Amino acid sequence: MGRDGDTLVDQHKDLVYHVINRMIPDPQYHDDLFQETFLNVARSMPTFRRESKLSTWIYRVAQNTCLSHIRRMRGDPAYSLDEWREEDLETQTIPSIADKAEEGERRTTLDHALDRLPLKYRMPVTLYYLEELSYREIAACLAIPMGTVKTNIHRGLMRLRTVLGEDPDAHL
Repeated sequence: MGRDGDTLVDQHKDLVYHVINRMIPDPQYHDDLFQETFLNVARSMPTFRRESKLSTWIYRVAQNTCLSHIRRMRGDPAYSLDEWREEDLETQTIPSIADKAEEGERRTTLDHALDRLPLKYRMPVTLYYLEELSYREIAACLAIPMGTVKTNIHRGLMRLRTVLGEDPDAHL
């Protein structure tokens, strides 16, 4: 990619890893998807129209790269996304109280709960609360109307509260 490409990767690697980790639970694919994302960024850079922030656009490229990966895996008759998710949840271990500080435990619990949300809710909730993007930026990233973003965040929070065993009518 050259020097500019290295800087681009350094500036946006955390964002891209975050997208990949959220969308693809199996870590065996993460490095390949990371590289594929930045190759897609490099190939598509001439089409970047600067109508949004570069980070928003890169987020969208990372998300599309992950969605393409999911579609490829669904096309594999020996591979079932549902089995993959169940297998991933079964192999995850919950850290002991003695091993993790309370904040770490809350974060782990939240991460597991977020992983259980459907993608259409998980992505907007993650982008809004963890990545601190605006509704407008999320709409641009996900290529959906801003009203849909707001609705999906609201519904995602309701489901998240249910998953966490909280009253869905309580305020976060």
